[in-house]
Amino acid sequence: LSAAKDLAKKEGIVCGISSGTNVAAAIKLAKKLVDENFASPGFSIEQLCRDVNISHPHLLRLFKAEYNTTLVKYIIARRIELARELLKTTDLSVSSVAFSCGFSDELHFMKTFKKATGYSALEYRKAQM
Repeated sequence: LSAAKDLAKKEGIVCGISSGTNVAAAIKLAKKLVDENFASPGFSIEQLCRDVNISHPHLLRLFKAEYNTTLVKYIIARRIELARELLKTTDLSVSSVAFSCGFSDELHFMKTFKKATGYSALEYRKAQM
């Protein structure tokens, strides 16, 4: 995420509400940064807010208005999408899949995956064979 400011400058986006910005462009940049970094160990919404220079509550409101889903739900959906792919195409352990998808805790991953898919990670893997 450290290259976010450079990316914003490259794309001609001046981020931040206080600077009279193109808010839609800033939100699109935020989504792009999520798509590129959601699985990174250091990824956080707080850092994302700093990178696009928008406060946390305001970014959450703007993201939901633009994409009709919350930022947290979007991040979880991307992580689950990657987890499904890894469970189908690799022999990685469930723990490795969890950490590869940006989850910092295997138990949280297992609960989130089951809630999203209706299957445990191992049941999902077996069903894909």
